[in-house]
Amino acid sequence: MKYPAKYFVKFLALLLIATASVASAQTFDPLGTGVITQQISSTVSAENPTPGQEVTISLTAYGTDLNAATISWSVNGTRVQGGIGSTQLKVIAGKNGETKNVVATIIPTNGPSISKSFKISPQEVSIIYESDGYVPPFYKGKGVYTREGTITLVAVPNLILNGTKLSPNALTYKWIIDGTVQGSKSGYGKSSLSYTGSILGNDTIVEVEVSSVGGTKGRGTILLSPQNPEVLLYEKNPLYGNLFNKELSGTGFSLKEKEVTVTAIPFSGSAPSLADGVFSYIWSINGSNIPVPKTQSFATLRNTTGQQGTAIIGVSVSNSTHLLQMMRNTLSINF
Repeated sequence: MKYPAKYFVKFLALLLIATASVASAQTFDPLGTGVITQQISSTVSAENPTPGQEVTISLTAYGTDLNAATISWSVNGTRVQGGIGSTQLKVIAGKNGETKNVVATIIPTNGPSISKSFKISPQEVSIIYESDGYVPPFYKGKGVYTREGTITLVAVPNLILNGTKLSPNALTYKWIIDGTVQGSKSGYGKSSLSYTGSILGNDTIVEVEVSSVGGTKGRGTILLSPQNPEVLLYEKNPLYGNLFNKELSGTGFSLKEKEVTVTAIPFSGSAPSLADGVFSYIWSINGSNIPVPKTQSFATLRNTTGQQGTAIIGVSVSNSTHLLQMMRNTLSINF
């Protein structure tokens, strides 16, 4: 059956109008939820917060005036803040591994209500370090980070998922030094990092991002400020050895016997032990050098004339492998 041409033209026109209407509805809906959602963005001040850290969530938008919108904030289902133009919320992160679910409900003046959700789950990551600097046996402290010194940094993560602590060996570590990712030193199970300070002695910020396969993340940061190594002076007793219970340079020393031996201990100078011979010692008395071998860390002082007075004993220590690690100290002796 054939239809007149005029019916075909009308049918084609109606088809085009319907198609255009559908296309228009799919591509442009200024009041639609999807369009409004795309116009609103958010920023979180700390993506991987630490326990107890303050986190700020901010909402921004283009094409939508959030200052005129009614915004309500809830944390774990409880409304904590709301009002017209309430575009920012400050939340204190909970305990380690505790999750706070934050929801922002936005009612713009030109569209339907929309919601944005955030999860704040603090994870604890600490960074400790061990220096290559020398300290005497049984010393309760540790060598400090010095200029040109080498330290080993170790990340100590305490990532918790569903109440269970994740194994440090099953985590991925991304090390960052002064904003630069250390790609070759980062990766699965790489919880430690070796770092050598520069000659300039600038402060260094070291960060580590720790993550699990399931997406749990934590972040640790440490500021490395190089300190100067120091040499401390102790009495060397012929029977008991070095008397570490009393450092002499701060209090002075009274020579009660005819002689005394003073030993110099370089703290935090880069050397595994004093036996390596990297330290050189120059001893002096009242500004004049004492004829002591440079490899000898002690000097024996004698009062052979029986005179009375005060003498200033000095020692300078240098490191043959780290030229900028120089130390000096003095001791006042009354005889």
